[in-house]
Amino acid sequence: EVQEHWQRLFSALRYYGTGYADPFGKTLALGGPIHLGQAAVMDVRASEGRYWRAVVYDKYTGSGWINTDGEVVLLEPNESLPMPKFELRQEITQTITNFLPGRTLLFAASQPLRVDLPAKVLLSYTPFPLKEGGYLPKARAAHISMLYSRFPLGQEESYNVLSSISVADEESLRAAGDDYPDWVRERYLQLPPTLPQRVRDLAQEITRGYDNPYDRAAAIESYLRKIPYNESIEAPPEGRDGVDYFLFDLREGYCDYYASAMAVLARAVGIPARVAAGYAGGERDPKTGARRVREKDAHAWVEVYFPRYGWVEFEPTATQPPIERPQPRREEETETGEREPLS
Repeated sequence: EVQEHWQRLFSALRYYGTGYADPFGKTLALGGPIHLGQAAVMDVRASEGRYWRAVVYDKYTGSGWINTDGEVVLLEPNESLPMPKFELRQEITQTITNFLPGRTLLFAASQPLRVDLPAKVLLSYTPFPLKEGGYLPKARAAHISMLYSRFPLGQEESYNVLSSISVADEESLRAAGDDYPDWVRERYLQLPPTLPQRVRDLAQEITRGYDNPYDRAAAIESYLRKIPYNESIEAPPEGRDGVDYFLFDLREGYCDYYASAMAVLARAVGIPARVAAGYAGGERDPKTGARRVREKDAHAWVEVYFPRYGWVEFEPTATQPPIERPQPRREEETETGEREPLS
């Protein structure tokens, strides 16, 4: 609670210095310059995975983002919750070795399913969807937005987390449509009434000519990736909308701004989107195969919701490599069991 209060007071500084106080909390402010160090944060061993997520944000305020999840659940090691079922997803295990003693925040690729530590999860619930359509009466699906160890982690202490990641191809995502469930529309299309109209107009201009949410989202992503990257920008003036300031005044920024702009522009044209934060990638050690993640890898990106396929990652930040979607699966791949999606 003290850490959350501290972050609310000073989040505009966005300082990623030494020490183990996590820069990731329930709020993300669009602030001024950042300073990303070289200190090692963790090693990650995983067969797949691009991002190691700490938190997702659902509410845009004009000056930043808030995670509004209010449910907290305590889990025993490897205990799981009823999760939403999506297609074209793959389960992967990550072994994460922590280098910051005292840390409790846990990291996971995409949708975490379970962890082999006593855990505390922050989440929201929605009606449990049935594969053939409709919802299971009185059943709820859990959507985890933050994951904590119930006990402080030691230096070089490791944990295993199972995640579900998207392996959806562009063709499938283009055909997903826009039949969003009510809980998605109500929460992930939210925009403040103070959002300047020119932001909405820009979203319409960028996506004009595209007839599906995937191509519209990809057009927004491509537009933003042309904006120069700069970690030394000044914070928006008091009272200014952060995304508007980034798009029309600064025309440069770092990941928090790129991710915020994409999520807001997507929402402005009816595409459900949210901001995720944690770490990107890491440098692979050829001897161990582990990825060494450092403070400088702290990152924010975007997750867009697609019917049937759930949350899919997008990368609007100019300095990050673009995401390459998997190729459409051939029929024989399904028959042999390769890359079988969750059902």
